[in-house]
Amino acid sequence: MEQEINILDYLKIVVKRWKLIVSLIVIFAVIALVYSLNLPKLYRASVSIMPVDASMGSLASVVASLPFVGGASGGGGESRLTAILGSYALAKQVAASLDRNDYFPRLMNDRSMKDPDREKAIAGGLQGSIMSRSEDGLMIISATWTDADRAAGLANLYVKELGKFLNQRSMNVNFQVIDPATPPEARFSPKIRPMVFLAGVVGCLAGIFLAFFLEYLPIMIKEIKQRG
Repeated sequence: MEQEINILDYLKIVVKRWKLIVSLIVIFAVIALVYSLNLPKLYRASVSIMPVDASMGSLASVVASLPFVGGASGGGGESRLTAILGSYALAKQVAASLDRNDYFPRLMNDRSMKDPDREKAIAGGLQGSIMSRSEDGLMIISATWTDADRAAGLANLYVKELGKFLNQRSMNVNFQVIDPATPPEARFSPKIRPMVFLAGVVGCLAGIFLAFFLEYLPIMIKEIKQRG
C-alpha cells in the first residue's frame, strides 16, 4: 500500500511539473534539430563485386597467398582483401587518378600546405571514406562523401583501382562487378529523426529529474536548517 502511495506521489509531481518537462523536451529536440541540420550531409554509394580468379576460384583464396599482404599465415583471404581496400597504398593510387580539385578543393587551394603533407591528407581522407563488407557471397565496397554523385564516382574508382593494384603485382586474379555504384537518392547521415527523438527522450528524463529535484529541494533545505 505504501509503495502504491509513493508511486501516486511521484505521478502527482510529474503532473504538477508537466510544463517544465515538456519545455525541456522541446528545447532538447530543437537543439538536436538545429545541430543535425548544420552537420555536413553525407551520402553512401556501394559497389557489389564477385571475386574470382583465372580458374573461377575465390579471389579471396588467391589474395591469402600474396606476399604483399602478409603471406598465407594468419587470417583469412577476405580479411586481407579488406585490408588492401583500407590501405594507404591503394588510397595513394586512387588519389593519383582522382580529380583532386573536385573532391578536395580546400586542400588544393591551401597554398600554405606543402605537397607531401597535401598528399598524405588526401590519401588519409580517402582511407576514411571507404569501407567493405561481405553479403551473400558478394563483397560490398562503399564510399561515403558529401555529394551523392561524388560518392558513387569514388566507389567505382576504388573498384577500378583495386583491380589495377592486384594486376600490377602480376597476380592472375580478377573480379566481376555485379552492381556498379549509383548516386544514392537519400543521405546516409545525419539521421535527423533518430537524433531528434533521442534528444526528446533525454529532455524528458532531464525534465523528470529536475521536477523531482525542485519538488524536494525545499524539504532538503528545511532539514539542513533544522540540523544546523
